[in-house]
Amino acid sequence: MIEIADRRDASSIVEDQANREHRSVAGARALIVDDSRDNRELLRLFLNRHGVLSDFATNGREAVESAFKKDFDFILMDIQMPEMDGYAALKELKGKGYEKPVIAFTAHAMKEEREKAFEAGFKGHITKPVSEAALLETIARFYPGTRLLKNKNAGRIPSVFRYPSQL
Repeated sequence: MIEIADRRDASSIVEDQANREHRSVAGARALIVDDSRDNRELLRLFLNRHGVLSDFATNGREAVESAFKKDFDFILMDIQMPEMDGYAALKELKGKGYEKPVIAFTAHAMKEEREKAFEAGFKGHITKPVSEAALLETIARFYPGTRLLKNKNAGRIPSVFRYPSQL
């Protein structure tokens, strides 16, 4: 079960969204790497709403194999996974010449963990639970086809979720 975390009055949320611009990432291709099916599906849902095509890998080993099979615009990679973690996968990708952005997608929100991810070579850092807005803002910085658009979704309630374990 997913619960909406934003408890503000719905009309104020709608008004905030109507006054914002957003960045279009339509047409981008993403590799989502996470051992949790729920996380992969949530990211896929968010990305598909905005025209991003996505493929999955369930661990770092699969990510390294998949990254060179298709032309992904970016990779969203969990840090803690079985078989090969995100740090080891990033190191192997870089060692094989992979140059596209790899964005850490992790429950590690502490400043030290964020710095560690950037020092390792991750180009971005998104914490779980993820908001759709934070996800789009982060990937828009790395997708070369990004366009700034007036909010076409004015009037829709934003997608800010919590996982059941955090309720």
